[in-house]
Amino acid sequence: MGFFDDFGKKVSEVADDVSSSVKGLADAARLNAQISAEKKKADAALLDLGRRYFDAYRDTPPEGLAEVFAAAKTSLARVAELERELVRSKGQKLCPACGEAVLLSTNFCPKCGAGVPSPEPPVQQAEAAPVCSGCGAPLTADTAFCGVCGVPNTAK
Repeated sequence: MGFFDDFGKKVSEVADDVSSSVKGLADAARLNAQISAEKKKADAALLDLGRRYFDAYRDTPPEGLAEVFAAAKTSLARVAELERELVRSKGQKLCPACGEAVLLSTNFCPKCGAGVPSPEPPVQQAEAAPVCSGCGAPLTADTAFCGVCGVPNTAK
C-alpha cells in the first residue's frame, strides 16, 4: 500500500502546486487589469491637463516650450483647415458663431440663430495665354506657327 499512499501524496502536492499557480496567475491578471485601468485614467487626466495648460498659455508659452506650443498651433490650424475643406466638399458652410455646419442656402444658423454669410466664390486664376518662344508674341492654342516670326508653337 505504500506505493499508493506515496502516489496519492504526490498527486495531492501537484494539485496544490497547480492550484497555487492558477491563483497566482489570476491575481496577476486582476492586477494587470487594474494597472491598465489606472493608466487610462492617468492618461485622460494628463491629456485634459495638457489641453488646459495649452489654452491658458497659448499666446505666452513658458520658456523651453515655445517649439511644442508652435507645433501644436500648427497642427490645430491644419486640422481647422481640413475641417473647413471637408464642410465645403459636402456643399456646406460653417456658422461663424457656433461652428455648426449648415447648407449653403442657409442665411441663419438653425442651432444658434446667428446670421451666416454666404461664402465668397473661389477665385479662379486665368490660364496664362500661350506666347511665342521666339519673339514673345501672343498665340492662340490652335496656332501651329507664330504669325510674327514663324517659330513653331511649342505651347501646344
